[in-house]
Amino acid sequence: MATNRRTSGIPPTKPPIDVEEAARLLARGLSCTEIGAELGYHAASIRHRLREHGLDPRRTAPRDRKWGVKLYVLWKAIRARGLARDVDFCPEWKRFEGFYAWALSSGYRPGLRFRREVMARGFVPSNCGWRAPLRRRRRAVEPKPDAGMRTERERIKAIWRGVRRHCRDPRDPAYAHYGAKGARLCREWNEFEPFFEWALNAGSKPGLCLVRKGRARVFSPANCTWVTRLEVSRNAHHPSSKLPPRWTVTAFGEKKGPTEWARDRRCPVSVTTLCRRLRSGWNTESALTAPPQNRGWTGLARRSVRAFGRVQSVAEWSRDPRCSVGGLAIIKRLDRGIDPETAITAPPFRCPEPPQRSARRARRKT
Repeated sequence: MATNRRTSGIPPTKPPIDVEEAARLLARGLSCTEIGAELGYHAASIRHRLREHGLDPRRTAPRDRKWGVKLYVLWKAIRARGLARDVDFCPEWKRFEGFYAWALSSGYRPGLRFRREVMARGFVPSNCGWRAPLRRRRRAVEPKPDAGMRTERERIKAIWRGVRRHCRDPRDPAYAHYGAKGARLCREWNEFEPFFEWALNAGSKPGLCLVRKGRARVFSPANCTWVTRLEVSRNAHHPSSKLPPRWTVTAFGEKKGPTEWARDRRCPVSVTTLCRRLRSGWNTESALTAPPQNRGWTGLARRSVRAFGRVQSVAEWSRDPRCSVGGLAIIKRLDRGIDPETAITAPPFRCPEPPQRSARRARRKT
């Protein structure tokens, strides 16, 4: 009796899945879940049987129809929205063929948007239609004729306001260096327009600073000028600026420190390069006037080598078919005293391998 009870609860075996019917439903646009509901099988079983017969179970859009891909994507979104919100959904639209036929008959064209007239009625043909996309018109902004002048005006006005704060506002951080020491604005510059006209006539440009001549107390047209930030830092009254340089260099009848020589127009290198040259024993005037000697790929195009009856740069020789090494290797060989033709044509130098490594490599090959 126990055996009969157990066997009575076993469900009857199902017939095999009709692959042809499943393939037909798949071609109509149904998913594996929907095919399983139609045939009475699980979606995983449908998917497995379709793959065994070489069919792709993934539902694809009908690409052979006109505008089929766009309408298929739209149909999937509409159906998912209708099922999720539990609203009325047209029975004919449960299949893509019905939705596709309605879209063509209702005047669908690429670029139109799907819409519902009444949101509460659901997705039915009498409540749905197509409309043109909303296009926002962008107003053409015409550049104003005084746009550049207005930007210049704002920049100069910010400087004027800063000078006023330095001289009049005790809460300003720079008041201790200006207003507390007696610095003030002249009566003419109490208004912005006279200051703006003077700034334009005096050559005000972006990047320049307003300074007083000779540390005068009054900011006035006769006592002020525009200078660069470098000149401001040079003329700054810091304790360190009053100290003489630790060592000086005499050249061209002048005696300056390395920092001052590096700022000179005749010196094309930095102060670090200048000090390195002087410590290496260079002539003073040569160290100041010689151009920078760039190494690496920038120097390959500048250094010329004579070989095979021609004079070319190292970069050009490295691209020659007779050259088997790079440009940096050519320079290193020339610095060691190797002949230019040998430095260009010689193969790369390799160190001999240790006997253990060579034996190991031979063992691997065998």
